[in-house]
Amino acid sequence: MRTIFLIGMMGTGKTTVGKVLSERLGLAFFDTDIAVETNAGMSVRELFLAEGEAAFRLLEQSILHSVPVENAVVATGGGIVLDADNRLWIQAKGDIVWLMAADETLRKRLAADGGRPLLQGDIGEKLVALRKSRTALYDKISAYAVNVDDKSPDEISCEIIRLLGLAKHD
Repeated sequence: MRTIFLIGMMGTGKTTVGKVLSERLGLAFFDTDIAVETNAGMSVRELFLAEGEAAFRLLEQSILHSVPVENAVVATGGGIVLDADNRLWIQAKGDIVWLMAADETLRKRLAADGGRPLLQGDIGEKLVALRKSRTALYDKISAYAVNVDDKSPDEISCEIIRLLGLAKHD
């Protein structure tokens, strides 16, 4: 089975949904942000502050190319689609599911999270700018899209399983 890549804005629940989905399907789970932190020996926020976004993106790409391309669920960082090579690689290696959420949902989820380096300042303004730069890219490469507003990780996982045709039929 090809790897399932979860893409979307920060705050859509890629990590949480990815863990539930991998458990339901009996697949390995991999999170690119967690792998970046492990590899760098510091948080994403600390890496941004110490070395800048460009260094983060280079490490993120290296991590992406090391993820399993079979029998896994991969939660990606929200900006992984900004690089054309990343987009091509993900498209070639797996099934892509875009987790979508309304701005209000994202604001609520991210308001208490001061660790997001790209959201320093006015969170609403920053989210709008990030969405503008990423939405067309998410749409372009994703085969499937799931709205996560007012849904539990379990409900979202079930929807992804149904969309991918992975539900077991009795």
